[in-house]
Amino acid sequence: MKYMETVKTARREIWGAICGGAGNSASVSIMEKEAVVYSECFGVADREENKPVDKTTRFDIASVSKMFTTSAALILVDMGKLDIDRPIIEYIKDFEMNDPRHREITARMLFNHSSGLAGSCYNQAFCFEEHGDYQRHVLDAMKRARLKHAPGEKSSYCNDGFTLAEILVERVSGQKFMDFIAERILSPLGLKNTGISVGALNAKNTAEIYEAETLKKLPLEVSAGTGTGGISSTPEDLCLFGQSFCANASKRFLSEASLRLILTPQTSAFSDKLRTRQQDCNMGWDANILDKYEKRGVRVLYKGGLTWYSTRLFVLPEMDVSLALTFSGGGPCAKPSLAILDAFLEEKGLGSFRVTVKKPPASQPVPPDMNRFAGFYSDGSTAVEIVFDSKEITIKPLTGKEETAVFIYNGTYFYKKDDNNPIPHYFAESGGMCFFAAENEYNADLVYQKIEYQNRSKILDWDIDGKTWLNINMKVRQLNWNNMFVVKSKLIGGLPGYIDFAGIKKIEDGKFAAAAGTYFRDQKDLFLEEENGVLTAYCADYILRPEETFPVLDAGQTNVSVPNSDLNALWYKTKDGYILTIETEADVTAQVISPDGKTTIYASYMSTIPNEEFYAPKDSYIVFYGKNGGSGKICAR
Repeated sequence: MKYMETVKTARREIWGAICGGAGNSASVSIMEKEAVVYSECFGVADREENKPVDKTTRFDIASVSKMFTTSAALILVDMGKLDIDRPIIEYIKDFEMNDPRHREITARMLFNHSSGLAGSCYNQAFCFEEHGDYQRHVLDAMKRARLKHAPGEKSSYCNDGFTLAEILVERVSGQKFMDFIAERILSPLGLKNTGISVGALNAKNTAEIYEAETLKKLPLEVSAGTGTGGISSTPEDLCLFGQSFCANASKRFLSEASLRLILTPQTSAFSDKLRTRQQDCNMGWDANILDKYEKRGVRVLYKGGLTWYSTRLFVLPEMDVSLALTFSGGGPCAKPSLAILDAFLEEKGLGSFRVTVKKPPASQPVPPDMNRFAGFYSDGSTAVEIVFDSKEITIKPLTGKEETAVFIYNGTYFYKKDDNNPIPHYFAESGGMCFFAAENEYNADLVYQKIEYQNRSKILDWDIDGKTWLNINMKVRQLNWNNMFVVKSKLIGGLPGYIDFAGIKKIEDGKFAAAAGTYFRDQKDLFLEEENGVLTAYCADYILRPEETFPVLDAGQTNVSVPNSDLNALWYKTKDGYILTIETEADVTAQVISPDGKTTIYASYMSTIPNEEFYAPKDSYIVFYGKNGGSGKICAR
């Protein structure tokens, strides 16, 4: 077999991941000059049926869907119907935000992630059944939202931008998004196993998902944001799609001008502020050039995606090569896919791509003028203090459970002390802002941005330090994505004027706290309102209320009646540790969540045993939510 070392590497890496419990099944394909040179499937698609994965087995491809969305928009450019440098408000008339700068957002900014949109409307995005109009859900959430920075200022990954791009394609083309994709991309390329997400499609030949601990089969995933992450496919179809971007492709759907555009790195005001290339500032791709390969004269484009499935697509346009790997069960796709790519390029005679072992760097004194970088920093999720002395810097966490980290200086970079494989870090400045960045072998990454220390800090109108908040606007069979069903709010010791509420936020006035990590993905502002005497928090597209709003669950039987409204969640908190059984009507979902809010103990959509019993510790949270009301019952003993 040709490329035998590549095949051996693929088998070793993929089976290693599956046998290690990191994925359920997988499929891989490599195509060269439009011919399949390697394709193989691993594991079973359905354990109960002992049905193996085959070349037509569907996997959700998550954010790799964004390349289909970008391509669809460029087809409209070729048709003369869309100008990607015109404001999208000209095409989406009902796009509104609580920020006048939204009128400056162009279509190009959606694709290169520089729009300034806060991030992702994850609430109701991932469910186990279809729910109405997700596009309208996102547009409605935008009406309250602000931009985290000016349009075009910085590229940071943004799912909502691609939901707007999906809407843009529909409004401009006059067709449903997937109808346009099918007519203009899937059919011309002969992609017979690509379409909507596996849960919406309900295809018979699907790679099923199994929970690692219980071994239970999950229902099929429905990704509501089709344009941002809701397409399913196979590696061979993805490789065919990737081949259309290659130099000698016989099948293309883009003009030469649009092909050049989708292959060209994009720019933002921040593009040249780090020492090496940054991810995301491309037309849909995560990376348009990967430095490790570029140094060998190999151009590699890359797009990845992760939900309950994990996918990687690589395109080497000048070599006419495409490679796709996908796992079910959210397996670790990045490491195996890069190992396979390295092995393939080595067999092409391009030398070894293995990581070179290096000695730990020798320490040098930290220049005194670098003390200007000392202070408080955030990555949006956590807050730290960076302290300088003459020999090293210390990064002290103010939130979370991270350990204090010490970095030494070698005259050019900072390296984590006593790390056998240290990554170079450095400080950068731009527009009066300071950043701590890392330089890996592929691209540059922002680690932290400096945030303002407030001597005269503002306070909220309500004391929410130490409160627990419960999400009240869910849909039936919805996943607890990003652990936003139960949220803890906490003031940050040593950093006055900031609060941790699903991320670090700077208190701006009595009712509003702004996301502090303005250059990072998936940020969420916080708005507080009192409605009919009940305090309500609005955080991205989540609506939450304090746990004391809801009843405590005692032992015995409790009959549940779910509210018939958009704010339909009814919560309970267990007074003690109980053995529980839960019953629900067909259109009602029940979940039991651990006291820390991070683990789903029970979900009715996964229960296959009548009157299933399970244990919930003291202070666990039980939630019922449904479609058009509904009822349920809890028995606790």
